Parts: sequence; structure tokens; C-alpha cells
Amino acid sequence: MKQESKTIGGTIYKVTTMDALSALSVQAKLIKLLGASFGELSGGADKESIKSAIAKLTENFDDEKVVSLVVKLFEKNVFYVQTANGTAIDTPIDFSSYFAGKTTEMWEVVMFIIEVNFSDVLKKFGLSSIFQEASQSLES
Repeated sequence: MKQESKTIGGTIYKVTTMDALSALSVQAKLIKLLGASFGELSGGADKESIKSAIAKLTENFDDEKVVSLVVKLFEKNVFYVQTANGTAIDTPIDFSSYFAGKTTEMWEVVMFIIEVNFSDVLKKFGLSSIFQEASQSLES
């Protein structure tokens, strides 16, 4: 298992790859939620395919599915670095309270968790550039 870190919103986040069973469970949730919309982008991300992908995504965007996926992503192996007495400490995230009022930052961390855990799958299906564009649009 590997760990990667990224600064988002001035905070350093660390993500350790999931074990295989957790990754399989999350992957199934991702496919159910995003699969149809990514299918619309398989020929490239032009204006019409992006509109179609967003329409497919909103058809499938249901609060229970989204909450279930996001909670599973943050279940374990996600930390933020807190400094106490000059020492950096990896601190587990209490999702519900930590991201209160930081919705954009939450989605940026979600994208980072997915990148760390599923970059090989995204590359295999030609979705990594689309995913990176989405991540960059959140950052700006």
C-alpha cells in the first residue's frame, strides 16, 4: 500500500491506498454512480458529450448513493496534517464535523482519494484526463 499527500485549501491531506476489498466495494459504487456519464465521454470531451454526461450524471445522482460513496471513501486511510508543538501529526478526519462549511474542499479531497486509489482504472478506460480536468476545475 502506498501513501500520497497533496495540499488542498492550505491543508496537507494524506491518502493511503485502500485494501483490495474496500477498493472493490468503492469501485462498484463509483461505477453505479458515474458509469453512464463516463460512457458519454468515451469518445472525447467535446461540448455536446459533456452536456450529455452531465445529464446522465444528474439522472443517477441520488443523495443516498452519493453519501454512501463519500462515507466509504473517507472510512479509513485519509488524514490531514496538523501541527502541534512544531511536530506534524497525521490526524484522522471526522468527516461530518471537519468538512462543515468546506464543501468545495471536501470534493477536492474526494477527487484526490479517487485518483490515489483508482488512477490505474481511470487510465485503462481513458478517463484520467477527464478526471484531471474535473479536479482542476474544482481547484480554480
